[in-house]
Amino acid sequence: MASLVEVGAIQDATHIWWDVRPSAKYPTIEFRVTDVATTVDEAVMLAGLTRALARTCHAEALVGDPAPVPRPELLRAARWRAVRHGLGGELIDVTTQQLVPAPLLVERFLTHLRPALEEHQEWDEVADLVDATMTRGPGAERQRAAYARTGRFEDVVDQVVAETATPWPQVSRLGTNRM
Repeated sequence: MASLVEVGAIQDATHIWWDVRPSAKYPTIEFRVTDVATTVDEAVMLAGLTRALARTCHAEALVGDPAPVPRPELLRAARWRAVRHGLGGELIDVTTQQLVPAPLLVERFLTHLRPALEEHQEWDEVADLVDATMTRGPGAERQRAAYARTGRFEDVVDQVVAETATPWPQVSRLGTNRM
């Protein structure tokens, strides 16, 4: 980063594009690879998944089970496909190098993280929130649908404000509402 600043390619380290990195200021890992959370429940879900992923990767590293290192081209393609098709299409499983339906890849991911989530008593809440997101769709998809209904950006903003202020009803792993 210092070299890029020195040659004028970037103004400072905040201009580096990244998905995951150690924080320059805090003893944390910063994740920027997800959609913006428009609800508190989505923010809780993303935080839970992120913590569980960090814990899982750390535990695997401690026992000498290194994470696969897919080629950068495959990661770029997987990211592009996720952005383009979201949870409604097929995504690239970078560990198997295959296209799979998004719900199956999400389920594989959740299964991989389950031990870390259970260890910290987060499984039920995070799994329920993932189910709710899979049912309702991610924020970007909901915003596009709001715009498609009326063609008005004001309605998209109104929807985001309403979602931010209103919690979702909890959805059980069996798909039935539990209040």
